[in-house]
Amino acid sequence: MRKSRLWKRFCIIAFALLILILFFFGYDRINQKYPQAAVEIVGMEEPIETDGVEMLVKNAHFYTTEELERLQVPEEIIYSDGLCMITFEVQIKNVSGESKKVEAAYRRIETLGWSGGVGINALAYFNQDHMQSIFELADQETRSITLTFPIIPRSFTKKDWEHIQEKQYYYVLSFYPTKKMIRLQFT
Repeated sequence: MRKSRLWKRFCIIAFALLILILFFFGYDRINQKYPQAAVEIVGMEEPIETDGVEMLVKNAHFYTTEELERLQVPEEIIYSDGLCMITFEVQIKNVSGESKKVEAAYRRIETLGWSGGVGINALAYFNQDHMQSIFELADQETRSITLTFPIIPRSFTKKDWEHIQEKQYYYVLSFYPTKKMIRLQFT
């Protein structure tokens, strides 16, 4: 009876070790097949190309809830627990040599431990005269759009929220094989 219990324990431990070894071999194989992405960071007002499109960021602003209320931003854009918002103008130029469909609101911003997408309601508010986040660009054609990224308090700890404006934010254009980002600087 005791031998059978020991044998069961041995089999369970051996099986667990086999699974662990297979996991580490698989992990190593994936890391060799797909190496870590190279990172390319440019500053504001420096053009960077991705997928046949050249992007240039200008006029970045960091708005607090109070500043948004002073601008009379509609209540449905400002959440009940408040928010901050990052806005900036993106100049998009087609350099692909052919007509190209561009999805301006598809990209994200990030800071250490957080990333966020475009706030569609705020996008409509800040681009009232030309609200179109997906458009066709002819070769060498340029178009500008103001992108908006809401930041809500529940995404951060209270301590981080108190210093939310001091964080370094990046507009991320691509993730792999080269992670291309634009460092945002607020006016």
